[in-house]
Amino acid sequence: MLNIIYIFSVMLFAIGFYILITSNHYLSKLLGMSIFQNSVLVFYIALGKRWGGSAPFDRCSNLNIYSEEYLKNNCHDVVISSPLPHVLMLTAVVVGLATLSLGIALIYRIYKSYGTVLENEINEKLDGQL
Repeated sequence: MLNIIYIFSVMLFAIGFYILITSNHYLSKLLGMSIFQNSVLVFYIALGKRWGGSAPFDRCSNLNIYSEEYLKNNCHDVVISSPLPHVLMLTAVVVGLATLSLGIALIYRIYKSYGTVLENEINEKLDGQL
């Protein structure tokens, strides 16, 4: 089941990269960049998941509140998924949202300045000015 997530993230990676490379429209490029980034987030979150693992705040995570007999009988085979990739990806989501917001603002300013958001038309206008 976990391999499907890896395949899905690689497919998202390829789709985002393809849109980023082949698009002529700046909003499409920004959308491709966002898909590209989210595929990396999905991949890293999938890396942090352990097969059969539970959340780190499960029944045996706070071992001080249980008796020794309970811990011996119930907590010897607890598998816990790592929370570190999830925490790091929360930071990456915030950075991605800020990048997307800044990109939309820049595209708006480009549209106000040049009247278009197509890369070829802007390059033609800039070549005419030189």
